[in-house]
Amino acid sequence: MKIAVNTSTIQPVPLLDKVALVGDSGFDGIELWVNEIYDFIGNGGEISELEHVLNDNGLTIPCMVGMRGWGDVTQSEFELQLDEARRRFELCARLGSPWLVVTPPPDICDLGRLADRYRRLVECGREAGSLPIFEFIGFYKSVPNLGVAHEIITAAELSDAALLVDVFHCWNSGSGVESLVPIACDQIGHVHLNDATLELAVGLQRDPDRVMPGQGQIDIRSWLEALAHKGYTEWVSLELFNTDRWSEDPQHTLSEGYARLRDLTNQLPGVSS
Repeated sequence: MKIAVNTSTIQPVPLLDKVALVGDSGFDGIELWVNEIYDFIGNGGEISELEHVLNDNGLTIPCMVGMRGWGDVTQSEFELQLDEARRRFELCARLGSPWLVVTPPPDICDLGRLADRYRRLVECGREAGSLPIFEFIGFYKSVPNLGVAHEIITAAELSDAALLVDVFHCWNSGSGVESLVPIACDQIGHVHLNDATLELAVGLQRDPDRVMPGQGQIDIRSWLEALAHKGYTEWVSLELFNTDRWSEDPQHTLSEGYARLRDLTNQLPGVSS
């Protein structure tokens, strides 16, 4: 498996500095946030500058984040959302990212409508050159677990509908490794690896409670082994929102994260260290 890091792991470092730091840390790829790129452009930056730094550091973008607010708006508002989605898909395509993360609303919503709108996003993404990857959020009420997320992309009835499996969200929602069983390997487009703090019980954690793999409660190795047995060989990415980490040396955080992910992936079945 190829390893990447989400730039949320080293906030609040400036965008181009993040790319250079990730490049120096050994990662194969970097996950960028569309809104951060918008801010960079709004402050006078150019996409060509970002492309240049990415190329200089030999980094691939396996996935970009993200698109919200499409699942619980009125139909007329959703049509307007599609225009913004198209712009984001086009940006992803330009930077070489095959996926844009799309997330459901925080509160209970019509799941049939959510599946239909996800289908519309896939169709929009096809035209733009990048596709939406569905990520459920473990502390949201709308899509409470990995099984329901799988039902939504399956209901879309499209061969290129896909899930982002975030181990933290799975664990925090009570979705065990067995939740992967009914999911076809080609329905998994990307994986986030994060651990959960020892200080809070399952179901009570939020994004800032994520810690480095191996420092918390989640049996991450079992998730990776289950993915490997399914035939998954694509990207796994470190994504922390830990404010304590943000106050530390970002190079140290990245070096530690790289070492932990590489150690985990090197010990998978059929992989020699």
